[in-house]
Amino acid sequence: MSSQTLDLGMGDLTSPSALKASFAELLATTLLVFIGVGSVAAFVAASGPDSALVDGLPVIAIGFGLAIAALAAGTGPISGGHINPAVTFAIIITGNISVVRGVMYIVAQLIGAVIGMLLLKAFVTADAFDMIPAIGGNRLSDAVPSNLAGVGLEALGTFVLVWTFSRLP
Repeated sequence: MSSQTLDLGMGDLTSPSALKASFAELLATTLLVFIGVGSVAAFVAASGPDSALVDGLPVIAIGFGLAIAALAAGTGPISGGHINPAVTFAIIITGNISVVRGVMYIVAQLIGAVIGMLLLKAFVTADAFDMIPAIGGNRLSDAVPSNLAGVGLEALGTFVLVWTFSRLP
């Protein structure tokens, strides 16, 4: 048996490149939440609260899709463009980044998500903010038969996202 040591990457705590990358993740996640949930707020404010569940899906999907594409492209060279703790966790597990750097990214992403919602709340009227279905969170469609089925669909979608990122060079 060979003796191997696990490098947690403690040097990343003070590494300028790790700090820069963590800031990129924070900024990208802030903007993703602001733009993505903002697209929900804009559509709901223009069309009414029930319209987002049917007519607004393409508009909202395009808002999120364009935001994630631009942000991932912009932060890709700096941090890998994870912008999602599930993706970062997968990259840690596959050994593509150190544990410490991954934890730094996840903390930055969580803080960024909170900042994104606080900014949205600051820039959107209270009435429009209150009309956002589940305050921008996910809500199961009536077509999904149960909460367990919803968890299964979310797990499948997350798997596809994480698997795709973990396959990138």
